[in-house]
Amino acid sequence: MSLASKIKEGLEEAKERAGDVTSRVADVAGVAVSEAKERAGEVTDKLHGHTEKTGTPPTPAHLKNLTQQAKDNGSFRHVLATGEHTQVVVMSIPAGGDIGEEVHTDTDQILYLVEGSGQVILEGEAADFGVGDLVLVTAGTRHNFKTVGETAMKIITAYAPPHHPDGTIHKTKADAAD
Repeated sequence: MSLASKIKEGLEEAKERAGDVTSRVADVAGVAVSEAKERAGEVTDKLHGHTEKTGTPPTPAHLKNLTQQAKDNGSFRHVLATGEHTQVVVMSIPAGGDIGEEVHTDTDQILYLVEGSGQVILEGEAADFGVGDLVLVTAGTRHNFKTVGETAMKIITAYAPPHHPDGTIHKTKADAAD
């Protein structure tokens, strides 16, 4: 075999090996990227307090006399029902209290006032919040709700997607901060 043939054969073999190595590197990189995306999603969910999905589908809920449940609720936050995409919560904000300024980066929240009176602050702009009023706080909106007067605000709120672990009860705002 001539020197040129040996060189040509060596080059062909080197190309083949390089192709195998490149293929292996691409496979490993693909797996690493998939795992990183999965872990990033898990970390994001934990940071934002979303409920964790389980193999058990959520149970449909029929919440009877929800207005009365909200009026009777004495806890700062009580999660009543959680589905895969939505969550129903009742809140009681005492006289002089507030929810606390917050931003839900990837969760919409609807708040409906059933008792008391207050003030809603959206992106720094304040407005009255009275019985029968509903406020839609879209994801990314800085917001707060403050009780005005001597009667606690009793609120029915819904989050989409769910924002708190199912069954959560925070007796006070301080409990919610822990």
